[in-house]
Amino acid sequence: MKNITEIISKLLNKNNLSFEESYGLMNQIMSGKISEIKLSSILTSLSLKGESEDEIAGMAKSMQENALRLETKYDCLDIVGTGGDNQSTFNVSTTAALVASCSGIKVAKHGNRAASGNSGSADVLEALNINIDVDINKSIEMLDKYNFAFMFAQKFHPSMKYAMPTRKELGFKTIFNNLGPLTNPANCKYLMIGVPDIDTGNKMSNALRILNKTALVVHGMEGLDEASILGDTYVWEIRPGSSTEKIPDKLASLATSTASLREYKINPAQFGLKSIPIEKLIVNSPQQSAFKIIELFEGANYELLDCVALNAGLGLYISGQSKDIKSGIEISKNNIKNGNAAKLINNLSENY
Repeated sequence: MKNITEIISKLLNKNNLSFEESYGLMNQIMSGKISEIKLSSILTSLSLKGESEDEIAGMAKSMQENALRLETKYDCLDIVGTGGDNQSTFNVSTTAALVASCSGIKVAKHGNRAASGNSGSADVLEALNINIDVDINKSIEMLDKYNFAFMFAQKFHPSMKYAMPTRKELGFKTIFNNLGPLTNPANCKYLMIGVPDIDTGNKMSNALRILNKTALVVHGMEGLDEASILGDTYVWEIRPGSSTEKIPDKLASLATSTASLREYKINPAQFGLKSIPIEKLIVNSPQQSAFKIIELFEGANYELLDCVALNAGLGLYISGQSKDIKSGIEISKNNIKNGNAAKLINNLSENY
């Protein structure tokens, strides 16, 4: 790998890093070998240039390898958003993940406190009285017993301590916003990732192709980082290539990827779902978000039913738990209406 001065110079000249260079650079960041001043320059240069799919994929691979690993025998699913949509909606992805786990798929939810919205996944689970600060053994126990575990990013990514001060000081969106969903400590086989814009969706889907993942990337066309109950959602569907040959990191790129990509739009109406005003989705705090989730799960208010079922249904579809999106939505609705989702959060709250 080039030395750090050469890397910074390359970025300042708006040249993209290769997968191998990105991987090596993140290894240095995660080991604390990059000063805050140089890290600030790197993150700023990447943001101004625009992060490439090779940079996202290479850094994600390094971050995941530097995380505490949750080794599990299960083929897990994660439903997660990048954040950054500035819409302040309730925790749709976290709610959908809880519902999806009621179908039998093991959901290893990776998340953090709010960075841009009013309620992060860690915040709302805490508001639901679910312990977010569990260790690896407890996480595996939760998966075994309840098909759901939460991995708090701050706990499972201890090497991020070297980057967090700079990231906070900069105060703007950096490449780390896109890396979180790709660095699940359980190395989930299936991913559903919400993104706030088309450009991010294109980059994330191509990064997932480089990483040879099975994933859906979704963007609500109103600017939401989730599937939209308000109107159209743009979908990128990634399926891994059939080749079992390991591509060396120095050769990994979009050009060498054998993964497939299919792009399409979906609309709530095609699944018989009802649109609701965006105001119904807005919350000002984790407590408000938790209240909406409890109302829904306990059957006191079903106005968010279709929104959650759509997102959970997409997760079930990509993980093979349903034959298509429509049947995934119906399974999700049933798991809310029959009380399974309410029972799950009660079990998680009482036992962890």
